[in-house]
Amino acid sequence: MFNLFRSREKSVRYLLGAILVVISLSMLLYLIPGGPGGSSIANQNVIASVGDQKITVGEVQGALERMMGAQPNFPRALLAAYVPTVVSQYIDMYAKAYEAKRLGLSITDEELGNQIERMMSQQMGGKFDKNLYAAMIQERGFTVPQFENFFRTNLLAARYDTVTAQSLIITDDEAKREYQRENEKVALRFLQLSEKDFASKVDKDQAKVKAWFTKHQSEFRTPEKRSFDLVVGSDLDFVQSAKVSDDELRRRYQDNLDSYRTPERVHARHILIKTTGVPKDQTTKLRQKADDLLKQLKGGADFAD
Repeated sequence: MFNLFRSREKSVRYLLGAILVVISLSMLLYLIPGGPGGSSIANQNVIASVGDQKITVGEVQGALERMMGAQPNFPRALLAAYVPTVVSQYIDMYAKAYEAKRLGLSITDEELGNQIERMMSQQMGGKFDKNLYAAMIQERGFTVPQFENFFRTNLLAARYDTVTAQSLIITDDEAKREYQRENEKVALRFLQLSEKDFASKVDKDQAKVKAWFTKHQSEFRTPEKRSFDLVVGSDLDFVQSAKVSDDELRRRYQDNLDSYRTPERVHARHILIKTTGVPKDQTTKLRQKADDLLKQLKGGADFAD
């Protein structure tokens, strides 16, 4: 897996993006909020919120019920153990979609329609039927707008995964450190001793203590410290609110005039007679050719010709 993420080949990185899309879509049908037994956010406990999106107890319960419906043989006794996973998937998806919007990513209506048609056609025998599509969505307990809004959010999160996967490059050193962190183990044996076993045996001569301290003063120095508050913001956060007058621009331009000047440039050409890899018996002829060219140039011949 590390070798895949470290690859700089675009085809590999696009493949990773496609895999992430498939994984994201695989949880779509049981994570959709609403559905049977659903109620308004006002009368449900909110577990978490991402931006303006609320994740409620009712939605998580509905997702678990739909997951059970998709896997009838799943032991109900283990259902509670999946609650953190479902909540984490909700948060992960909404957070990615939120960040994708902040970065300017979006899903057009055409893209949404194509993805829905492609996915639903597989369940309709290869041909998409709009009426059957609406019936299948309603059969699962959702409205069509509810399904499509959630599907758009899911696609947006998948697009964020694709963009980040395509731009992610892990160096050999980073991969090695991660491998070592995950796999290297240390066997440690230690002996614990109490202070009272040694306190009575310590030489408390003050002169010796002072001499030892004088010799090791550097070990007791506390380095200088600074406390500060950090404000993090992107260029976009400041550029949009920046107001620069024409007079300020003109003054900045005059103060930095040298940085806008184009330095003097020279266009140079040369005549090269290659001798690398040429048999030695031809070197003399090539030297004679070079001397002849030089003689012509000194005599006024046109260099370009």
